Amino acid sequence: MRNPLLNEWLNEVCVHELVVAADNINIEASQNLWTFSIDVNRAAAMVRDDVEHFVLKIVAAWHRQRRERRLAPMLFYCWHDAQAGQLRISAVSGSHGRLPFGGQPEQVPDLSVIVTDWLRSPYHDGIPRVEFESAGSAREPVSDSRLSIWVTELS
Repeated sequence: MRNPLLNEWLNEVCVHELVVAADNINIEASQNLWTFSIDVNRAAAMVRDDVEHFVLKIVAAWHRQRRERRLAPMLFYCWHDAQAGQLRISAVSGSHGRLPFGGQPEQVPDLSVIVTDWLRSPYHDGIPRVEFESAGSAREPVSDSRLSIWVTELS
C-alpha cells in the first residue's frame, strides 16, 4: 500500500488476537472492534483502492489467525459510521447467525460502497454545529437510519 497511515493501522490491527465469546455477541463485537478516523485533507488524499486493499489485508490476516487457532467460522463486517465519520470493522462468531445491530443493516455486496461512503463523508472533522441547531427543521438529517454493511465469512 502506498499510504503510510493505512500501513501503520494494518500493523496494529493484524497483531490483534481475535476475541471469541460464542455465548456473548456483544463482547465479541466490542473486543474485535476497530475504528479508523481521518480528517478532510487525508480523506481527499486517500485512494479508494488502497483503503479496500487495507480492509482485505485485515480479512486475510484474521482468516489466517482463525485457521491457526482452530476457531469456529466468524463473520467479518465493515461499515461507515456516518455520524462519527469513521470506518469501522469487527468480527463475531458465525454461530450467532446474526450481526450485533439492533436493526437489520443493509448488506452490500461490494466493499467499495462502504469505502466510498467513508471517503466522501462531510463529517471527517466533526458534525458542524449548524446541523444540530437546525434539528427539527426541514433540513436533511445528519444521516438516514439505514446502515449499510459489508460482510464476509472468516472460514
